[in-house]
Amino acid sequence: MRPRYLALGICGLLAAGSGAAADEKSDALIQKATGAIAGFKTLRSQVSLSKDGGPQKMTMGATVTLLKPNYGRLRIMGPDGKPWQTMVGDGKAFYVVMQEEKRFMKQPLSPDLGSFQFPGSPLGAALAPGSFFKDAEHRYLGTETVDGKSYEVIEFKRAGGAGTGKAFFGPSGLAERVELVEKEGEASSTSTVVMTNLRLDTPARPAEFAFKPGPGFKPVEEPSYEKALVAVGKKAPDFRLPQLGGVQLALSDALKSKKAVLVNFWFYG
Repeated sequence: MRPRYLALGICGLLAAGSGAAADEKSDALIQKATGAIAGFKTLRSQVSLSKDGGPQKMTMGATVTLLKPNYGRLRIMGPDGKPWQTMVGDGKAFYVVMQEEKRFMKQPLSPDLGSFQFPGSPLGAALAPGSFFKDAEHRYLGTETVDGKSYEVIEFKRAGGAGTGKAFFGPSGLAERVELVEKEGEASSTSTVVMTNLRLDTPARPAEFAFKPGPGFKPVEEPSYEKALVAVGKKAPDFRLPQLGGVQLALSDALKSKKAVLVNFWFYG
């Protein structure tokens, strides 16, 4: 499986809400993380993104650099280790760059770091803890060591059936590791985000986030459906459609000796 957009890739790692239950220690960790997010001016980190859905497994690496109020750069490497997607906020606009297709999209940029926080994803638990854990049930589990690093851990259950999991809070105060389990029917998938080499308040300048498309890169333009429509009274372009049994039918053949042809698209299953 290969996602097309991070927003869809990471973003396929994905909240709704009702009443929540928690304990004082887990509340304190989430509040500390929220304060840490509010307090830093810059953030740099390497990120490991993985999703295991039974036979479907995906692992990607990324680097993230953020500068308040709304400068950011997220570089994602594909499962093959090659550059896959880059997201850039230059203070004025938000760009999503698809390296393989040599295409980029320009979108509005949030006035804060919201464009990079992915509220529903595991990465959102680190960069937007207030939104991620809102209306979720959570409880403190104690300390746990993973890959030689000690964390304070909470278990959570997101409201509206939006997943369960564990959040591992590191020395930075942030949820530096998040495991999210989502179920759809009998199937389930586990998404894991791990932040390493995390550095807060290192020097950064707005010029570092300037967007420059590479050679041969072209913008993705929104389709203009009105312009593509055939005007009333104009001849429709000829096309061919498969029929049952594999026979092809051309519009020009169907129009022979007829005033009009009604094309009805349908599917089964």
